[in-house]
Amino acid sequence: LAICFAASVVYIVLSSISFVRDNTAKLEETINRDNSVTVSNFLKHGEKILDLTCKSVDAMLADSMSLTQVEDFLAKETARNFEMREQGMGDFYGFIDGAFIDGMRWVPAAGDLASHRPWYKEALMSQGRVAWIPVDLFLTQTGFFRCLFLTQSFFFRSLFLTDALLFFFLALDLDLRVLQNSMHPVSKNDWWMVLAKNGVVMAHSNVTQLGLDYMSSEFWESSEGHVAREVLLSNEKPFLIKKGNKR
Repeated sequence: LAICFAASVVYIVLSSISFVRDNTAKLEETINRDNSVTVSNFLKHGEKILDLTCKSVDAMLADSMSLTQVEDFLAKETARNFEMREQGMGDFYGFIDGAFIDGMRWVPAAGDLASHRPWYKEALMSQGRVAWIPVDLFLTQTGFFRCLFLTQSFFFRSLFLTDALLFFFLALDLDLRVLQNSMHPVSKNDWWMVLAKNGVVMAHSNVTQLGLDYMSSEFWESSEGHVAREVLLSNEKPFLIKKGNKR
């Protein structure tokens, strides 16, 4: 009887643990899906804002407006973004036929060539599509946390010189702190992250991890590196990992 009773207790305990674990996993999965929608909406909103701004600049150039007028327009749009900072939109900047323009009217220091920046190089290859630039963390003059770039390029054909093409592209900064603050884990002790496809951390339960590359050799043997690799192979399905002694 004692053995049967003990076995029953063990069975009940194990069943309870399994039930709790399974339900916790289902709850986590549901919350992850909700958070993924939040991430998607955040990025799509930035993409839409950039696309509309590019089309406005395209129309201004078609009306033969000057570079100064275009920069004034970008300055107004940038100021509007800062007034609604909770949406995470930042500075507009870019090139028009080789001339750098910035919505914050920032002028690069001598030798600081914007053409060497990743957003410039990606814009050249985007061919009119929105390009997503890897996370780059630093503070601008206004304290805005610049960490994700979107760029889009256009080719404008002059109305007066039919064989002339005017190349321009614009970039928009997104403030990933807004994305960071919009995540909703099950508990404060959860270990969670938002990874870009290249393994770079876009948001994390530990803010010191922002911008790190979990696909690099530095993290190859770590739990973080394991997560990054599993994410790429998971095909959007849940998977089990170990972090330290925890599953």
